[in-house]
Amino acid sequence: RLGEYRLEGTLERRGERQAFLARDGEVYCVTRGERLDDGVIVDAVGPRRIVLRDAESAVTHTLTLASPPGRDGRDARGGP
Repeated sequence: RLGEYRLEGTLERRGERQAFLARDGEVYCVTRGERLDDGVIVDAVGPRRIVLRDAESAVTHTLTLASPPGRDGRDARGGP
């Protein structure tokens, strides 16, 4: 169940870190402490990762964003 989610991105809004999770063609905007319909709890949201926890088994799963292209975070055109 935890592996069905994909982290699409994060942002900070009004001092609170939010994450965009995708699952089964749907995208959810979540914050730390939120409980999803299937019993998954958002334990932590960081700039490049999110930690999900199964409420029944207490198993956790960390999702991370892919590294940006290029060695130094620049794309192939040399831009930021």
